[in-house]
Amino acid sequence: MRDLLATDPDELWVIQINPQRIEKEPRTLTGIADRRNGLAGNLSLYQELGFIETIDGLLADGSLSPDSGYSHVTVRIIEMPAGGLPRFLGPASKMNRDVGFLRGLREQGRAQADRFLAALAFERALVAGDGDALRAATTPDAALSTAPPFPPFAGTGLRGEIAAMTDGRIRIDTTRKQIAGGTATWTVRIPDTGSGSTVTGQAEALFDGPLVRELRLGPGPPH
Repeated sequence: MRDLLATDPDELWVIQINPQRIEKEPRTLTGIADRRNGLAGNLSLYQELGFIETIDGLLADGSLSPDSGYSHVTVRIIEMPAGGLPRFLGPASKMNRDVGFLRGLREQGRAQADRFLAALAFERALVAGDGDALRAATTPDAALSTAPPFPPFAGTGLRGEIAAMTDGRIRIDTTRKQIAGGTATWTVRIPDTGSGSTVTGQAEALFDGPLVRELRLGPGPPH
């Protein structure tokens, strides 16, 4: 990761190979060894990503100046949703060279790339306050649901709230990583009308092919 940061990138796209979570604990020696190696790799990866998030946060709040030698780097993580993976995808599959198997993985990868690019288009439209681009990134009947700390919307669906979504009140926190798996999630900030400060929440997008079909706004994940 340090070598990549030396090139002064604007963004890092991380393709997550080892899953963060698995459905059941491994019971065989091969499965245990594979999971141990995966966890060790994830630990190292997320330690370095955590360092990037820390620097981004220090730059954002002014604790680090632009002439400190550091620059903001947006981190995006792409992972395969658990529901889209074959049940037989275990340690032994890493040596599987069957053409049909590899073709299936490619098709799943393309589908996941479509979801990732859909999330990216949605994010950019929201950041730019571009209502037309936001409509183009969503299905006509896209749903919108909210929970505190977000205020309730009128219940007219996502496209019915385009004006409210693009007025700048909801700001994506680019100091925190964006994750695209079965859904796409962002950390977002909104103004607290009571205190005049900002509060942190989470936006989660669900997809219908390459378009967002539902956006859920609610509390951020526990730290």
